Amino acid sequence: MDFNATQAAIRTGYSKHTAYSQASRLLKNVEIKAYIAKLSNPKEMDLTVTARKVLDQLARLGYANAMDYYREVLDPETGQTLLVTKMPSELTEDQQAAIEEVILDDKGRPTYRLARKDSSLDKMGKHLKLFTDMDPLVQSFTVMGQVLVDGKPLVFNVGQPAPQFDIKNAPKPKEKPE
Repeated sequence: MDFNATQAAIRTGYSKHTAYSQASRLLKNVEIKAYIAKLSNPKEMDLTVTARKVLDQLARLGYANAMDYYREVLDPETGQTLLVTKMPSELTEDQQAAIEEVILDDKGRPTYRLARKDSSLDKMGKHLKLFTDMDPLVQSFTVMGQVLVDGKPLVFNVGQPAPQFDIKNAPKPKEKPE
């Protein structure tokens, strides 16, 4: 059970175009409410946490692409292509899983706030041991750009131990003449 009524409606055969409204209607049914309550009981649920489940969820968050939440439409008056937010029923299960918050405007149009990608990607990278062989100081410098030591680029191979240098005693950068 994934607690996503729209996706459940699609999986049971409702059209993607009507699944959102059908799911809303079905959730009001007394028998369906009772069945969901029974399945929501922790004793009835599969609460097994596995590394695979955690990594799958991190991947959903880390690989979410904001542009996947929009579709292009042609404005008939201006002829311009506009980006329009997709409705929840148009989103895949992975896309829905990456949403942290949904805000509806006064016309019922959604705005999505996605979960932060950096934290998920960092956790996946650590799990894959992508960062363990690098000195954290050198690693942070490489994100910003080329590191120069004594005027020469500091070179190292990813996956190999980072070259050691004493940052405290490194020469001060020369001031650029104005």
